[in-house]
Amino acid sequence: MATEAEKRATKKYDKENTVQVLLKLNKKTDKDILYELGTKYSKMGYIKDLIRKDIKSMMDKRKVELAKWNEEQDREDTMYELEVRQYNQHGEEIGGDPIYAKSDDLEEIEKAFEHEVYLKQNQKGVTIEILRFTQIYDSTPEYESIKKFTTLD
Repeated sequence: MATEAEKRATKKYDKENTVQVLLKLNKKTDKDILYELGTKYSKMGYIKDLIRKDIKSMMDKRKVELAKWNEEQDREDTMYELEVRQYNQHGEEIGGDPIYAKSDDLEEIEKAFEHEVYLKQNQKGVTIEILRFTQIYDSTPEYESIKKFTTLD
């Protein structure tokens, strides 16, 4: 039997940390649910597992929908990067930061790409590339090469 102090501590804990949810079921129209719950060792555990599975399923569906929408739309969180890399005769990259330009406007980056190709077309050991950078909801960023020019052998 719990002491008065234990009862007060339990009541205080429940008040600060829990929420009680009442589920009212009809004996006639909800027979299937009542039967299924009756077969479970932990009704609360079973219901919580079902809800968590449903939440995970909804989140997975949202991720797929967002990824699909991201592919179809020019999103504000999609950036384009123009990388200009220079290499020595041994194929080792030389120089500093490879990112030449960044923008959310693909046309702007394509113009910069064409300009760089024109300037460096006769230079040895150059790679110029447009990368599409996309941040998908709750996921790691993705890079995709859109256009590339190289004078590497």
